Amino acid sequence: MKRPYTILVAVDQSENAKRALKTAIWLAKSTGARLIAVHVVPPPPVAEGVAPTTLERLEKAYLSMGSRILADLAWEAGTKHGFKIETLLETGDAREKILAAAKENSADIIVIGSRGMGRIGRLLLGSVSQSVVQNARIPVLVVK
Repeated sequence: MKRPYTILVAVDQSENAKRALKTAIWLAKSTGARLIAVHVVPPPPVAEGVAPTTLERLEKAYLSMGSRILADLAWEAGTKHGFKIETLLETGDAREKILAAAKENSADIIVIGSRGMGRIGRLLLGSVSQSVVQNARIPVLVVK
């Protein structure tokens, strides 16, 4: 018997990420798939002259906020949509961590929100969704 499909959805607090989550829940409910929401916390910025204890406190604050984001999304998915989601909290580069989470969890598809940047913004900064699309070995659904 084939394992159930696994959908990995990347989430943050943006409107596009919220739409991506709704789309991922719809897909998971429609197909009976397992749904995993991943939130990636960036490492604290390293600046010369900043005490290590300050960086540790900042990292703890980032992780606490990320945990709250995931807890809120899981609660909303269960309450509003009647669907249980698994959550992952990662620290590091979002592009790398999303792809790694998809691989480690044998995801069949990644659902991610588009930042909606214009062409110049993408050229100068790049975007997480663009990088995931280019480097993923599985289908990626970008939600606007």
